[in-house]
Amino acid sequence: FGNAFIRGLQENVIATAKHFPGHGDTNVDSHLALPTIEYGIDRLEKIELYPFKKAIKNGLKAIMSAHINFPAFTENGLPTTLSKKCLTGLLRETLQFEGLIVTDCMQMKAIQHNYTTKEGTLMAINAGANLICISHSEELQVAAIKRLKEAFITKELSEDTINDRVQRLLKFKEELGTINLNSSYESVSSLVENDKTKAFALNVVRSAATLVKGTPFIKSSKPLLLAVSPMATSIADEKDGSHDIINKVKLELPDFDTARLNVKTTEIEIQEALKQARKHKQVIICTYNANIYTTQIDLVKLLLKEDIELHVIAMRNPYDLHYAKEIKNLVCFFEYTSNSVRALVDYLKGELALQGKLPITSE
Repeated sequence: FGNAFIRGLQENVIATAKHFPGHGDTNVDSHLALPTIEYGIDRLEKIELYPFKKAIKNGLKAIMSAHINFPAFTENGLPTTLSKKCLTGLLRETLQFEGLIVTDCMQMKAIQHNYTTKEGTLMAINAGANLICISHSEELQVAAIKRLKEAFITKELSEDTINDRVQRLLKFKEELGTINLNSSYESVSSLVENDKTKAFALNVVRSAATLVKGTPFIKSSKPLLLAVSPMATSIADEKDGSHDIINKVKLELPDFDTARLNVKTTEIEIQEALKQARKHKQVIICTYNANIYTTQIDLVKLLLKEDIELHVIAMRNPYDLHYAKEIKNLVCFFEYTSNSVRALVDYLKGELALQGKLPITSE
């Protein structure tokens, strides 16, 4: 499936495989800290590297590095993004990858807290990266550029290294050809903001909604909806509040009672939610990365002990059932965006059939 998707993308754009050399088997979010994967080379060759090898053979044009320490592949406890042994030695020399090496966002705390964004930028380029991703802060973008200029003057960054990294970029820019790098967003906005594109994007989200366990929600009384606010839990999260579940439900489903929860649900909020839940026969709780912010799971487990019909809806990571196997009714929407909130409201209205398939093993 991955290779088919790569081929489709690369008819028009560059596909980027991430996160090299693997990111699935961690218990720490690299937005928040630096994870380590301790497996030996034999296991990593058979599992983590396998899809990357296939993608490279398939003509993949870009790979994004992981902010993860792989002692089998990296040196001195460095994350992949900053490791010359991994990016140049393993990816370039051993795996013979000739495409672009792109970093994950250098503002993620795995980099920012351990190395700083500007120093990490220099380290990543010296390690082998062609493109540095600094996603959020203009101040840090400028600081990183100034650091590179300084490093060139002090010879921490050689002209040969710059030429090597830039040569690949120019090659792919020339290959893409049709892209005008000086065009404004306004000149292309009609391509991404037209009704056909918006309808397609919404349909993708609607089609992805998955019944993991139990039965779909069917309104039979005045329900209570408990929902986590879409606050940013790391700098990589969206901060736009326009996709707020509570506001949307109040507007379109006035016969639902609602209560807002924080991502890091407090004991006071838990007790208040339980108090409100006992007044209802049906309760829906919309969680958000509850595998990381586990007080949401604590609330779910307490709600399951009440004499209510409980429906759990995971609005982002789909791992809730792993941490609360006693959940009877679980639906996954996989993202917390305006489209997913639209799809959620349609589901609560009984206007959305759940067609998706869970991409992980839940139990």
